[in-house]
Amino acid sequence: MPTLRITLLTLTTVLASAVTLGVQSPATQSDQLTAEQHAALDRLNTQHLTVDESATVSAVVRDSYRSIAPSVPEVSGNVIMAYAQGRLNSLFAIQDANFHVAPHAKGASGASTVSASAQQWVCLDNLWTRESGWQVDALNKESKAYGIPQALPATKMATTGADWRTNYRTQIDWGLTYIMSRYGSPCAAWQHEIKQNWY
Repeated sequence: MPTLRITLLTLTTVLASAVTLGVQSPATQSDQLTAEQHAALDRLNTQHLTVDESATVSAVVRDSYRSIAPSVPEVSGNVIMAYAQGRLNSLFAIQDANFHVAPHAKGASGASTVSASAQQWVCLDNLWTRESGWQVDALNKESKAYGIPQALPATKMATTGADWRTNYRTQIDWGLTYIMSRYGSPCAAWQHEIKQNWY
């Protein structure tokens, strides 16, 4: 097996954990996934991951949640995340527009050199990578939280669509509505997650 070379030691740990789980029986794997995978991800909670690094972790965790609900249609993780990013961009379109029309402010007086939606995307990716690995059928065995946003109870997502169990669009739309109404932004929700281990 080729050696995976990733800059962050914690990312290597996550990958090693996933590989170890991959060679166990399905029953053993499902019993240990939540504890081992989430423990590895917890070590990432105070780090600011780049988009590429977040995508690497997302892919590992996403694979670890396979087969919880076989009825869920197989959809590429890239498609799911692209949909979420598009919805997020629309939520922060005004801030992004102001960012692009005022280039002289970039980098001045501590101003961000990254658009609002780009900043919020990193936070959202970190949040839902840690919560569910962006897996539509991710189920927390203890709390019964479900789906990409880990809604609790899961039936809350029915307010957005009757297909909440299997449709990533419904889950993402509900999750973003919840985040914006409760925290105001994905980054605020991510900060709460870091401090409280839930959002």
